[in-house]
This record gives sequence, structure tokens and C-alpha cells, in this order.
Amino acid sequence: MAGRTTGPLLGTALALFATGPLGCAGSGEWIYVPPDGWDARADDGGTVEGIEDVPPGDDGAPEDVSPAETDGTGDVPCGTGSFPYGNTQEAYTAPPGARYMYIKAWGAGGNGEAMSPGCALADNGGIGGYTEAVYELVGEPPPMIVIVGGKGHADEAGTMFFGWGQDGGGGLSGVFIGPDEITPADQGKALVVAGGGGGTWPGCVAGGTGNHPEAGGQTTMMGARSTSGDETGVNGGGGGYHGGDGGGRNEPGMGGTGYVDETPPAGLRYVRHRMLWAVPGSAEAPNDEDPDYPAPDYEPALSERAGRVVIHFTCEEPPLI
Repeated sequence: MAGRTTGPLLGTALALFATGPLGCAGSGEWIYVPPDGWDARADDGGTVEGIEDVPPGDDGAPEDVSPAETDGTGDVPCGTGSFPYGNTQEAYTAPPGARYMYIKAWGAGGNGEAMSPGCALADNGGIGGYTEAVYELVGEPPPMIVIVGGKGHADEAGTMFFGWGQDGGGGLSGVFIGPDEITPADQGKALVVAGGGGGTWPGCVAGGTGNHPEAGGQTTMMGARSTSGDETGVNGGGGGYHGGDGGGRNEPGMGGTGYVDETPPAGLRYVRHRMLWAVPGSAEAPNDEDPDYPAPDYEPALSERAGRVVIHFTCEEPPLI
């Protein structure tokens, strides 16, 4: 079935190494190790980050793997990894010596449709949710898997988009405990999830937004199919910790729910989190003023746009927002 490609489960997709004098402040040589065979094409003409030939910055580090601040010892390598949509599950490990992991995730946007004349909505595609969490790295952190949701769109009835949105619902974005491939039933492995937006029916009705209080409805992370019976594939549910319900005729699909694990496995200690959702039909993504939100080049989470995940490894606890 089209759209069900998981792609190869990769080895170490993000690994930071430093040679010579080490340090968070930029000393040493930074080496980005890309996953073998990663097809790093961005969705919708967006920017491509994290590929082997990324030009180095002034300090010699690839621009998407940036040094963080020092903890005073001068020997702790830290950095940032950005994950655009790639239609594959990305495996990664925390860099040795980093103390905190700061995860930011935007779910993918759902299908948008033509609106009725005079409709006051700015856009009617379901908007993905935003979830962030901070964990302290203690002992040996477990291997992790990143999933970046694929955009929902119409005319592919029965299609499951990457991140488990269906019939126009956008996929979830988030981080899971590895190393094995994640399936829609693996909610027990979820660490951080941002729900995808639901698809919408044509007219002046907005798709449900990810992380919204009315999101969800499904027992697994897969969004439900449309219940309209038209087989047009426009108003299914978004992927999420609980996938969103599909809509009937003249109804929107619901977004998927967000999630943060506050009792993570050994190697991680929960610090704090927050989850945000968008106003349906607003065409404004949650937390879109964040420096890691790359608009106008990419605009993750908006109607028919893929999601995004950014992970900062820091030597000191990230400040409160």
C-alpha cells in the first residue's frame, strides 16, 4: 500500500565525536556521522539538514551539529541535532559526557481543502501539536529512535502516512526508546510525542489540531480512517500517542494526542515538559516563534506540512521558557 514505507531502521544516525582538545565551547574537531543510506530529502521543498556535505561553520562544526556551552571542565562534548522529514526512523545515541537532553517536536499538518466563499478561517488543514521535554542523562542513556511525521494530503484513501496519520491525517513526531523499529502499538516505548493534525472535509470546517484536548480517540498511535464512506481520503485522523478519530461527511478528522514520559527508563531522569496546541483553522503553528522553528523556509506543523524534531544536548540545564 502506498505511503506505508518505514524505510530502513538505521544504526547511529546522530553521533558526535571530538578529537584532540575537547570542549563544549568549540575546541576540538567535530565530526558528523550520517546514517548509512539516509535519504535526507526535505518535504515540500524545505531545507535539508544533517547530510554529509553540510558546509562547516566558523568553528569547523557542521551547522546542524553545533557546540553548546561548557560546564567548566572543558571536556564535555555537547551539540544539537536537527531532524527534518525523511520517511525513515532515525536511530541516535546521546554524545558521551552530555548532561541534559532537550527535545522539541512538532507534529505534521493534516490535509487542507477548498473553503466555502466567505469562510473566516485562515486555513482549514489540521495543525500539528508541539511537545518539548528536558531529561537529565544519568549513567548510560538508552538508544533512541526519532520519528518525524509526514504531511497529510488528499486523494490517497486508505494510505497511512509516515508517523501513522491516515486518510489525510498528519503523522506524529517524537522520540522513542530503541533500538528496535517502532510500530503503532509501541506506546510503551514513547518518550516524547507531538500529535499530527487531522484532515478536513471541504468547506468551512477546520481539521482537528494535534495535542488538543479533543484530540485522540484511538487505542494505538495510528489515526483512524475517515467514516464518510466516500473513499476520498481527506478527513482521517492524525497520528499521536493516541491517534485521532476520523471524521464523517462534513466533519473534520481529529488530531493525535501528545505525550511525555515522566518515569523514563534507566539512564534518563525527567526534569520538565510542556505541550502546546494550535487554534483550529488559525494557520499558526504552536511555538512558531521558537528559534528552532525554521519558518518561512519549512513551516512544520502547518496544513500539509511535515513535522520536525530538534534535540539539544547541553552541559547545563536548559533555562525555563
